[in-house]
Amino acid sequence: MKQLKQKREEQKKFFEYKGAELKNFYKKYAMRALIFSVAFHFAVVGAWFMSSVMNDANADKKDEIKERIIILNEVPMINEQKEVQEPVAIEKPKVTVKKDLESLTPVPTRKVDSEKLTTKSQDQLDQVKGLVSSNGDDNGSTNITDATIKIDNTKIDANIKKDPPKVEPEKNFQPFEVEKAPVPVNLSSVKSSLRYPQSAIDQGIEGKMVAKILIGKNGEVIKVGSISGPDIFKDEIREKVDDLVFTPAMMNGQTVKCWVTVPFNFKLKSGFNH
Repeated sequence: MKQLKQKREEQKKFFEYKGAELKNFYKKYAMRALIFSVAFHFAVVGAWFMSSVMNDANADKKDEIKERIIILNEVPMINEQKEVQEPVAIEKPKVTVKKDLESLTPVPTRKVDSEKLTTKSQDQLDQVKGLVSSNGDDNGSTNITDATIKIDNTKIDANIKKDPPKVEPEKNFQPFEVEKAPVPVNLSSVKSSLRYPQSAIDQGIEGKMVAKILIGKNGEVIKVGSISGPDIFKDEIREKVDDLVFTPAMMNGQTVKCWVTVPFNFKLKSGFNH
């Protein structure tokens, strides 16, 4: 029994000693392993982060558009030389000179007559240099030296068909397009002649009417384009608006057609205002 107890105590001391040694060993290498694992994780994360940054930088460089500056030398202008058409030379008609051929042909005569007749010598024949007429005589004009051809341009122009000039349709201008817009001359008198419709009075209707009118070159009303406002007043406006007279619109020193708008106000308080 004593030996068993002694053996147990020895084992207990041994384990206590070895346990303390194992604890120290564990603490020492556990700390080293922790430091190494943390450093390894930081290295892996850093490498991944750096690779992603490099990839983004390369992608940005690829997306950038490289600007190229190209310098173009001035191209010398080539002066086109206009071809000058030389006048066409008109060949002069050749005028043949008819000589007195009858004088060259011998005529048989009697001996008696031959003594009376005088023959023309060769020198006399060479002196025949004048022009003869179409009848064979020598009374033709001797002053004709050159033949000229005259062309009647008026006849040629008459035969050429020319396109009729295009007539542009006359434009109806807007007030902001002309230099001087039309101005009504008798607007107050026309407004005073307007009558307030009885049906509008009975119904208590008021409103503002605007008439769009086309003014001619002489200041007269050519056309009533549109009338905006309550329908109950349109007949009265359409009936009296033709009596308006305007000063004509001016454009480049000339009178032109122009659209204008004329307002009319209908109110019940004081009858109605124009």
